[in-house]
Amino acid sequence: MYWAWNCGRDGISMNEVKEQACSAGTIAHQWIEDTIHGKQLSPAGPVSLDIVEKARNAYDQFLAWRVGFNVEVTHTEISLVSERYQFGGTLDGAAMSGRRIILDWKTSNAIYADYLLQCAAYALLWEEHYGEEIDEAHILRISKENADFEHRKFAGLKEAKEIFITYASLYPKVKAIEKRVK
Repeated sequence: MYWAWNCGRDGISMNEVKEQACSAGTIAHQWIEDTIHGKQLSPAGPVSLDIVEKARNAYDQFLAWRVGFNVEVTHTEISLVSERYQFGGTLDGAAMSGRRIILDWKTSNAIYADYLLQCAAYALLWEEHYGEEIDEAHILRISKENADFEHRKFAGLKEAKEIFITYASLYPKVKAIEKRVK
């Protein structure tokens, strides 16, 4: 909300900024996946040089992290659905670092609480499908514009899982109320 207000205040098209950010983030994300799978980097497509430079910066930050952090990425872009909790999602990555961990990379300005809840949801999906408990998530935040880089490890996902389960159970009820007041 605050970000949208700032865009309006500054006379910037919120949708245009969002599309550009998504484009750079999408490109960097694809390059990360290409690298993990030993593929040649996918072409950036018809986007501005500025967006490609932002994507390149984000990708370079990933490479710096990869050199210094020893994990074996075993899965990427795994789409799963929970029959138990009635939600689905696509994990950025699962890895081994002595034990199974969730990896989530973000191209953003900060790490937000929602990201940890998202990782908890991914852990729940993994546990339901593979029967392997996950109690650790790593969020890799890479900046599109600057040399900012942040890696955060979150051990102990029990509380985040409980909160997400509560949110998931409330979702159909919230939708029913929204439908009722329309």
